[in-house]
Amino acid sequence: MRFSSRVSSRVSPRASSGVSARLVSVLALLVLGPMGCFGDRSGSSVPQVASYVGSGACEKCHEQAVARFAGSDHDLAMQPANEHTVLGNFDDATFEQGDVRTRFFRRGSEFWVETAGPTGDIDSFRVAYTFGYDPLQQYLIEFPAGRYQCLTVVWDVKEKRWYSLYPDSPPRPGEWLHWTGTAANWNGMCAECHSTRLE
Repeated sequence: MRFSSRVSSRVSPRASSGVSARLVSVLALLVLGPMGCFGDRSGSSVPQVASYVGSGACEKCHEQAVARFAGSDHDLAMQPANEHTVLGNFDDATFEQGDVRTRFFRRGSEFWVETAGPTGDIDSFRVAYTFGYDPLQQYLIEFPAGRYQCLTVVWDVKEKRWYSLYPDSPPRPGEWLHWTGTAANWNGMCAECHSTRLE
């Protein structure tokens, strides 16, 4: 009789199927078990989209912070233009720089500016928003496709006067620094840092 020192690598089919079944069960528990413990219990499998809730939603837990924010420069930084938010003189006031005369006036409850537009022609533009509160206030004009442009003739809050951000060399229509140009585009130059609820 001969004995071999080799161990047979064969496992009986019955033993092999038992090991496989146990292995599958353990893996299923490891993967699926935590899902049962930590899964969504709301009954809805569709996640909700985050939405703007406003500073009032913070007040319950952050009363002091909300109180400090109310009326601050940041709170008042960008607001719809109306008689409570516009600080500049829109009583048919004018500002002249070079050959361009800018006129600030009202039509009913709306605030308007008459000045050189993107082509250089004099036109009237409705003010949509105030931008800034102290030490100066700029005015945003809405253009097609949701584009907003910042006027570069601004209101000095302390001295109560109009002045140009470019007193020595006023930008011409078509130039990058002109109020209708890329540098004064609120959407691309200002919005990300100076607004909330940007969409």
